[in-house]
Amino acid sequence: MVPEGYRIESDPDYGYKNGADKRKVILWSKSPFTEIDIVGDADMPTGRFVTGVAGGIRFIGVCIPWYDAHVHHGKKDKRQWEDHWTFCAGLVRILSRASSQSLPVCILGDFNQRIPRASQPMHVYDALMQAIPPTLKIITDGIMDEDGEQLIDHIAVSQGLTASTPQIVSRYSSDGTELSDHVGVFTHIENTDIISKGQNEQPPPVRFADETLPKKRPLTNAKMLSLIQELPPEDKRRLEAVLHEGCSPPPQS
Repeated sequence: MVPEGYRIESDPDYGYKNGADKRKVILWSKSPFTEIDIVGDADMPTGRFVTGVAGGIRFIGVCIPWYDAHVHHGKKDKRQWEDHWTFCAGLVRILSRASSQSLPVCILGDFNQRIPRASQPMHVYDALMQAIPPTLKIITDGIMDEDGEQLIDHIAVSQGLTASTPQIVSRYSSDGTELSDHVGVFTHIENTDIISKGQNEQPPPVRFADETLPKKRPLTNAKMLSLIQELPPEDKRRLEAVLHEGCSPPPQS
């Protein structure tokens, strides 16, 4: 069950038969998401991408196609690793745009590759490494699951974010039931840019309801008379009439 909060999902069409309730990627947050996108790049396989901004961080959720996607099942019109490579090529453009913006970035999900490289073809591994810009650090690099296998699910964070050592969630429940064919992985992320900015910023001045503008020192009588003398003759006569009327004693009742 997804807890109370806000969630965004990838497109339900990922190229295979799918019930209405299945998604490849879901992102969840305690705070609302903005700048939501489920396409990413027009050339990428659909249904495997979603991004949004929450808590001042650009989150990018992915499920990069596995090596046999649409080879022997589904559309059956691809070669091994073809959809994977195409997705990585689109990810190059997505992460290049995201890295050029001011927000820190966290990309996470099923990368369908072991990092560092294990048995996958070198050109496929290179395609993934080229998609992840040097400004992002893959914090799950080299971490093993409960069976001593390298992860294929990963988290990468940009400069400005700090992450705790990733922890593994077993794919088995306490009674031995298999929950997934993947282990889970989680970390605690802090936006250090916001923290340092908050420490360096001075609090804004306190204003009351009638203090929408800073108060100015009152004009002296000499300064007011000087300003009146500088007015055009007609404006000067009008102001003198107003001042005379305002200073007149009130009528006797």
